Amino acid sequence: MNAPYVSIPTIASHDGIASPPYVSHILQLDLSKHGISKVQRSPPIAIIADTSIILEAPPRRYLLAGIGELIGKLIAVKDWELAVRVKGEEFSEYAAALARDSALIALRNRDRLKVHNEESVRIVVKALLGCGVAMAIAGNSRPCSGSEHLFSHAIDLLARDKGFRPALHGGEQVALGAIMMAYLHGMKWRRIKSFLQSLNIPITAKELGIDREIIIEALMMAHNVRQIGSQYLVRV
Repeated sequence: MNAPYVSIPTIASHDGIASPPYVSHILQLDLSKHGISKVQRSPPIAIIADTSIILEAPPRRYLLAGIGELIGKLIAVKDWELAVRVKGEEFSEYAAALARDSALIALRNRDRLKVHNEESVRIVVKALLGCGVAMAIAGNSRPCSGSEHLFSHAIDLLARDKGFRPALHGGEQVALGAIMMAYLHGMKWRRIKSFLQSLNIPITAKELGIDREIIIEALMMAHNVRQIGSQYLVRV
């Protein structure tokens, strides 16, 4: 499982393009039922990201999901800082700074990201690469995955149990979760909401195509979605 490999992304919808291989939470649960422990490998030895190919990947929602993932890093880092204060969790300033700066790259390029061209793709890809490096430095997903991702995982679990379709891309669910978690943290959540709205990224349950009751249930169960050891998250 530790053979060297090269990452060649054809879409930019998540930060797994530069991190140790990504396995969805649902898939990991299924693998665990068959006695397969958490999949862990080293980061890629090289990354070949052809922005002209990624640009052609339909629909644009792939790229918007990647932007949603980037905004989620603001929450992940905030959760991590909270864990340090409350639980004394180990913290990497460099990894946290890389993850946070990746989100800020998106926020500072709002106007460029409104246009679907190779420049906007390049901005998102570079920021996602920074997230992957942050996780490699930290040795885990802590700088890039917090309560906003657990909320998204909770929706996926509810979708499988109740038989409805979740959002097309997890990054859209992460974006909605980021708004709510930013509010709980006392952050500038309206700025996050306005940014996402300006790019036509879903900011309500209706826009995601998910019932309001499901959103509430996902919020209530998010902190129990996975075993996170000593990790501490903002809670509803």
